[in-house]
Amino acid sequence: MSVEQARYENGAELEALMATLASALFGPEDSPVSSEDNSPVTSEDDVAVFHSTECDNRCAWARLYEDRDDREYIRTMGVDVRTFEELLIPFSARWYEEPIPWADHAVPEGEAQMDPDDPAGSLGLVLHWLCSTMHDSTLERLFAISPRAYAQSLRRGINSLLAVLKHHPSARIRWPTREEIFHEYSMSIEQKYPELKKAFGFSVGFNLPISIPGEYDVEETYYNERADRYYYRNIFTFAPDGTILDVVLMIPGGRDDGSRSVEGFYEKLLEKTPAGYRLISDSGFPSQSKRLRSQILAPIQQRSQLPEPPRTLSRIKTFNEQVVSTRQVTDWTKHIILDSFERLREPMSLDSAKEQLEALQMASRLHQFRWRLAQTERTKATYQSVWDENQLPELDLDQKALYEIQPPCHVRLYYQQQYRLTY
Repeated sequence: MSVEQARYENGAELEALMATLASALFGPEDSPVSSEDNSPVTSEDDVAVFHSTECDNRCAWARLYEDRDDREYIRTMGVDVRTFEELLIPFSARWYEEPIPWADHAVPEGEAQMDPDDPAGSLGLVLHWLCSTMHDSTLERLFAISPRAYAQSLRRGINSLLAVLKHHPSARIRWPTREEIFHEYSMSIEQKYPELKKAFGFSVGFNLPISIPGEYDVEETYYNERADRYYYRNIFTFAPDGTILDVVLMIPGGRDDGSRSVEGFYEKLLEKTPAGYRLISDSGFPSQSKRLRSQILAPIQQRSQLPEPPRTLSRIKTFNEQVVSTRQVTDWTKHIILDSFERLREPMSLDSAKEQLEALQMASRLHQFRWRLAQTERTKATYQSVWDENQLPELDLDQKALYEIQPPCHVRLYYQQQYRLTY
């Protein structure tokens, strides 16, 4: 039993004893002790933990974990029960091998600690952190642990999860190696968009917010107004089935800021792609050579010199419309990733580049892992029903607007509904 739970129950027992004594001395009608007036003072965040404790003596996380409801798992951790259990097996093995961070420090007496034999709790904590924008203090209360235990379990869990996802076959992000796969992908696109010949995937910018210390005097001098947000651009390449083929992470503050990753992506497209196969992208894709441009399908710009025959102009118009229509696939996939792993929406500070890189790696590989396990129609329908609830009506906005949307944290909303949490 956690210290918080014990403290609460001891207070309730003392309160009941005082009420009984007062009733014996003054009578039941004139009792000076009121349970309402003398109830323990708790913050609104504490309600999430103590409400479930009053019901069945379990913290919020224990109740969620033991109830084993697919929709609740997907909403709070981004994966269903089966995927969580499939992930927990290799995670547990790695977790027991991972050293406990700061284990040489003395533990303050009376602090609530994470169970040292509870890898499921550590995995749940990491997924809650990744899928929400809740503060650390709120997550500590949901899991009924101290700040020290929270920091230890989160760091140990992140290290273990990254190691598992890096080597798990279902979580790997890999470029196709056989021409049959390129052909299969291209045919699935061509069946719906006949003008897009031998297109096997979609390459798109994945902008994420960054927090930069404001230089108000400089910005006010040279610009009309201070920029509200800054973004850094990553490049994601998706297959038609929604899986990720390649990721170029350009985290600011790195040694090369992603330039090596970009060169590796160009090498895959030029050297490891069969002749004739191309990627669909927008007109802003950085194509540095004529050969590279020949392997990118992008809308033809209005400023380009177009031929005059009406039939050719009509075909170009149809081509542009189909290229633009394919962006719905990438927008939907990006939206699913951002809605599931909301930690990515938090602006990254320059001193937290390591944490942002870890969050991006976990989010992209977890997307692969759960998508490849969700093969049955029933499982896909369960995921889709939760995603539909979280989907924003502004999905048809342009790319900049898509990233500027700041929806409420869905994990926080879940606990608000379950435990009448208001904050």
